[in-house]
Amino acid sequence: LWEVDQAGLLTHVSQRMARVFGRTEAALLKHNFLDLINATLERATPEERQAFEALHACFAARVPFRDVLVPILLDGDTRWWSLTAKPLLDDRAALIGWRGVGTDVTVSLAAQREVTRLAHFDGLTGLANRNRFQEALAQIERHDAGAPRPALLLCFDLDNFKAVNDSLG
Repeated sequence: LWEVDQAGLLTHVSQRMARVFGRTEAALLKHNFLDLINATLERATPEERQAFEALHACFAARVPFRDVLVPILLDGDTRWWSLTAKPLLDDRAALIGWRGVGTDVTVSLAAQREVTRLAHFDGLTGLANRNRFQEALAQIERHDAGAPRPALLLCFDLDNFKAVNDSLG
């Protein structure tokens, strides 16, 4: 659980959140929430940076948001949080802060990605499977009609491949 004022400074931090950041609750108070997250993203991948920018956009839009995924890099390990929050408004509907909750979804996200990977790649060889091949062909076919997209399809035949495939996958 967390709460920030209109400037984005933390005004309430749960014990659990403080543990995740490796600090005390008092040490986190009055720190900018987005800056704390951004500070962990020094070596972020483009995907992680894009996820952070999506969170930043949610705050800028000043509307409630739900289940926005954001990476937190701590101790060399990327943890993914799902954040949900709503703006806090005064009696004149002016923004006075945000209240939200975060859930660590790293394990479930990794499981979901593994299921997706297994649906597209052979478990034994790690090579793209027929499903991935068909998706790649469909993507090539969807190219812009104005600009042809170069593509190459190479087919080769392996002797006795059926026996190997049937026995080893």
